[in-house]
Amino acid sequence: MCSLSWRTSKNALSVFFTRDESVLRPKAHLPELYEENGITFVMPKDPQGEGSWLAVNEFGLVIVLLNDYQGLLKPVSPALISRGLLVRRLASVRTLAEAEDVLLTWPLAQSQPFQLGLMQAHRQRLFQYDGRSHALSAKAMPKHLFSSGHPQAGDIIRARNEYVSTIPINSDDDLLALHKSHQPEVVGDKGELARAYSICMHRDEARSQSLTHIKVDNEFALMRYWDGQPCQTDHFSSLKLKVTNVV
Repeated sequence: MCSLSWRTSKNALSVFFTRDESVLRPKAHLPELYEENGITFVMPKDPQGEGSWLAVNEFGLVIVLLNDYQGLLKPVSPALISRGLLVRRLASVRTLAEAEDVLLTWPLAQSQPFQLGLMQAHRQRLFQYDGRSHALSAKAMPKHLFSSGHPQAGDIIRARNEYVSTIPINSDDDLLALHKSHQPEVVGDKGELARAYSICMHRDEARSQSLTHIKVDNEFALMRYWDGQPCQTDHFSSLKLKVTNVV
C-alpha cells in the first residue's frame, strides 16, 4: 500500500507520500543528493533495487511511483527490472517532455505493473502500466492516489477515496495531518478498528514506513522525510535544492 496527495498554490506544488511496505523489507536509506547526467536530484533509496519511489530534481520535476497490485503481476524473475530504477532514471531529465520520451523506451515487458506521476507546478500527469498492454495509458493526475496489495484492496481504496472526498484540504498542514492520521476509521468483523484501511497503516506483516513531503516553488525544491511510522514520528530530515529554469 501507498498513499499520495498533492495540491498547488501560488505557483507552488506540494506532494505528500506515505510509503507502506513489508516489515521484512530492508529499511530504506534516508534522502540524499545525487547527480546523474549532469542533473542534481534528491531521493530516498531502496537498498534492494537501488532506485526509489519518489524524487525531485533541480528543474522542479517530481516523480512518484505506486505499485499497481490490481494489474497483471509477472512471476518473479531475474529478468525483471526494478520499478524504482525508472524513478531514478526520470530524476535526471529536465522536462516533462523528456520524461515522456524515457517512458516510451522503458522495457514494460520486464516490469511489474505501476502507477507513475510526473508533476510540476503547472502540469501533472499520471501514467499507468497494467501488466497486460504494450504501452502506458495517461490521464490527469487525481488529487489523491492509493495502492494496496491487501486481499480487501478494493474496499480499502474505495474507503480512502470516500473519506478524502468529504474533508476540506486548504493547506499543507491539512495534508500532513491526513497522512499522519488513522482515517478512515473502519470497524472490523470483531468490532476492532481495521487499521489496514487507515492512511497511516498498521498490519502485522506491513505498515507505513515513512512519510515524505516535497514542495517546489520558483526558487527551491524542498524534501522533508519522516523516517518511521508517521503517526509516531515527529522528527524529520530535510534537503533543499535550488530550482533551475529550463532554457
